[in-house]
Amino acid sequence: TLLMRIADFFLTIPSLPLMIVLAAYVRVDSAPTMALILSITAWAGLSRAIRAQVLSLKEREFIEAAKVLGLRKSHIIFRELLPNMGSYIATNAILAFTGAMYAQVGLFFLGVVPFSSLNWGVMLNFAVSQGGALYTLRSVHYLLAPIVCIVLLQTGAVLFARAMEILFNPRLRVR
Repeated sequence: TLLMRIADFFLTIPSLPLMIVLAAYVRVDSAPTMALILSITAWAGLSRAIRAQVLSLKEREFIEAAKVLGLRKSHIIFRELLPNMGSYIATNAILAFTGAMYAQVGLFFLGVVPFSSLNWGVMLNFAVSQGGALYTLRSVHYLLAPIVCIVLLQTGAVLFARAMEILFNPRLRVR
């Protein structure tokens, strides 16, 4: 209950302003630091979704049967619940990756994080601020290249998540 109240608190705070404030106070000089900032804002939604799935699964007949048989809680969790949640967790983790990537690109594009490495957010920032990509047609490819890469990666991640869901969820398989 306490963890869910903390998650509720994090879900009420808008993610992007929280990331901007965290990036301003924490010196982002490496990928692990950036991952920490992104995970601080992203864990609450995933934890709430997993909790809802657990609450749904624990009312199913096979869990009730395992309780009636007197199986240990560890056996029920690791042998009954987790195998049935694997695809759900994997799918939501992949979709959380897409949100984290958007947030990371946004932070670099806004210039909140120092330009210590070259990535798509920095490329977009340079294209808009120094390349004049919004003003001249000759420079628009500087803007389009990272946008196309972001769209392709996001589309690939969503398709991969869907394939994982179909692969591991027998109800979604086509006969």
